[in-house]
Amino acid sequence: MASIGQLAACVAHEINNPLGFVLSNLHTLNKYVGRFLEMLEFYAGANSKAPGGLQQTARQKWRELKLDFITGDVVELFQQSIGGAERVKKIVSDLRCFSHVDDLGEGLVDVNCEIERTLSVLSSETPEGTRIGKSFCELPEVPGDAALLCQAFMNIIRNAFQARPDGLKLTIRTERQGDWVRVEFADNGPVIEDGIKHRIFEPFFTTREVGRGMGLGLSVAYDIIASCDGTIEAESPSEGGATFVIQLRTKGREDE
Repeated sequence: MASIGQLAACVAHEINNPLGFVLSNLHTLNKYVGRFLEMLEFYAGANSKAPGGLQQTARQKWRELKLDFITGDVVELFQQSIGGAERVKKIVSDLRCFSHVDDLGEGLVDVNCEIERTLSVLSSETPEGTRIGKSFCELPEVPGDAALLCQAFMNIIRNAFQARPDGLKLTIRTERQGDWVRVEFADNGPVIEDGIKHRIFEPFFTTREVGRGMGLGLSVAYDIIASCDGTIEAESPSEGGATFVIQLRTKGREDE
C-alpha cells in the first residue's frame, strides 16, 4: 500500500506540471481569442458603412467561413476545455492528498475531509445513477494513519458500488458520541444474511461469482480500523440493505 501511495503521488506530480502549462495557456488563449472576436465585430460594424459591393462580398465571406456559428461556439469550447482541465487538476490534487505520501505515518485525521477525498478519487468508478447522501457533523480529529483510513473508507464504498451497480443509494453519516467518532455507510444493496454475518470480514470470503472479487476489501478495512484502535460492524436494517458502522477513538488510550 505504501508503494502504491508513492506511485500515485509521483504520477500526480508528473501530471500536475504539464497541466499547469495547459491551464495557463488556455486562459491566455481565451483572452487573446476574445480580442480577436471583438475586432471581428468591429470590422463587421465598420463594413456596414462600406460600398454596397464590398458589403455583399464581406457578408458572403462571413457566411462562407460560418463565423456566426464559430464566434458563438468558441466561447463554449474554451469554457469546456478550461473546466475539464480544472477537473483534472482537482483529481490530481485529491489523488496526491489521498496517498498522504508526504505525511509521517500516524497523526491527527479529519474524518469528514478524508471521506470527501475518497469519494472524489472513486468518482470514475461510481455507477451511473448512484445517489450519495452525506450527513456530516462537526468532528474532532482522531489519531491514526490518514492513508490507511482512506483505504478502509474506499474499500467499504467500493463494496457498495459492487453490491448494487444499478440504482444504488449510499448514505454516509458521521457524528460524535462521547470520546468516539461514529461513521456509518448505509446502502440499499443486498441484505447481509444472518448465516454469513460472522464471516463478512474474513479474508477471501465473498458472496460474488468466481472472478468478480477476491474477498479482501472488507478484511483489509477491518484490519485497518482495528490498527487504529477502532471497531467496525456490519448490520442489516429491517428496511433492507447493508450498513457498516465504524467507531474511532477521539484520543489514544495513552491519553485517557
